[in-house]
Amino acid sequence: LRPGCAGGYLCARMPADSRSTALRYSAAAKENPAYRHDRTVGSDMDDLGQLAEHIRAGLGASVAGVSIAHGEITLEANAGMVEPVIKFLRDDPECAFSQLIDLCGVDYPERALRFDVVYHLLSMTKNQRIRVKVQAGEETQVPSLTELFQAAAWFEREAFDMYGILFSGHPDLR
Repeated sequence: LRPGCAGGYLCARMPADSRSTALRYSAAAKENPAYRHDRTVGSDMDDLGQLAEHIRAGLGASVAGVSIAHGEITLEANAGMVEPVIKFLRDDPECAFSQLIDLCGVDYPERALRFDVVYHLLSMTKNQRIRVKVQAGEETQVPSLTELFQAAAWFEREAFDMYGILFSGHPDLR
């Protein structure tokens, strides 16, 4: 790299790259092994099961269904009750889902309630994600979550623009 300095070395006693394919020294590779999960899958699934039971007990009839798939909990909530469900998931210390990652719409034209509104939440402290699904028809107004999460404003406006899903209480649903 600097052939005129330090006798072909970057620094004293540190050789420059010899343009080989092996860019890492084997000693450095031994010190920095590839990341591997030390947790067993069974304990994670048990923790998710306990969390799912806690959510089911805390929300009662507001939740139509709870399932666990691919290491994530999926809740099916009633459309009119989505705001208290999300508020519980955010404020309960066992859940602590403090960040709205995404809100999207899914269209199933063959169903009577043709739209699903899908919320993805992240718990930064627990390193867990949860999915909340709500079914809505063409005339159903899903309560807006802009009071709980400011990021919901853009996501809800996008779902309205792309699918025509109505959100009641949204400040700027053009």
